[in-house]
Amino acid sequence: MMQHTPCYAKIIIQFATVEEIDKPFTYEVPADLIPFIQVGQRVYVPFGMHNHLQVGYILGLSDTREETKFRIKAVRQIIDEKPLLSAHQLELIEFIVSYYGTSYAAAIDVVLPPGLRGNLLPWKKKQKKLYI
Repeated sequence: MMQHTPCYAKIIIQFATVEEIDKPFTYEVPADLIPFIQVGQRVYVPFGMHNHLQVGYILGLSDTREETKFRIKAVRQIIDEKPLLSAHQLELIEFIVSYYGTSYAAAIDVVLPPGLRGNLLPWKKKQKKLYI
């Protein structure tokens, strides 16, 4: 069995429009998702004291994490097989946030096509078939 290096994702929560939570949060990427996870994808993550599943956008990936007083939670599911946000769109989001002082969530809404906030079906990785 192949051993994966630990992987962490910087994720902005979709509804994070208030200043206290308008920042990327670090989440651990489970080993079974590491081969599939990419910057720009939407994912389901537990958020808040009650760990309600929320939609988040992956802004970056790293094999290290900074120290925090909070417990690192794990990404639960990948929503999109392919990233919705390109590198150019992520740069534009950073510009909008820094120049206009808006929230990450509002900046993401500006660059995405309309209609992506509706009911989301998680992407399921293809199962390898074993023939004997």
